[in-house]
Amino acid sequence: MRVVYAIAGCGLALALSACTGGHDDPAPAPTAPPSPAVQRLRPGTHVEVTAVVSRVYGTHAFVVEDADLPPTGQLVVSEAPVTVLVPELVTLSGLVEQLDQAALRRYGIGDAALAVVVIASAVRDYPGESPTA
Repeated sequence: MRVVYAIAGCGLALALSACTGGHDDPAPAPTAPPSPAVQRLRPGTHVEVTAVVSRVYGTHAFVVEDADLPPTGQLVVSEAPVTVLVPELVTLSGLVEQLDQAALRRYGIGDAALAVVVIASAVRDYPGESPTA
């Protein structure tokens, strides 16, 4: 009788290990922490950013891109009209805020429901300077 229990116990152990492949579940891959620049892009913080203009929405809104910014770029809005061109290099400073769709429409942006933006208080462009110039 003991032999039967021992064989049954071994069979159960083999069956269970076959179900899991005999290996422990791998630990999830670590994710890289956000860069210091992205960490600063929290509502209520004041930032200064130098980046390349990648999209212009009009005279009050544009997107900048840089390796330290979110992969989709950073939306920038300004109460005062600004003239920037793709792919100019700009330095801007301002307050990070979260805007809803109604506020974004005031700046000519209709394709986002909610966005973290930099409300620029100063924008300096470097005409003729771009990553390809």
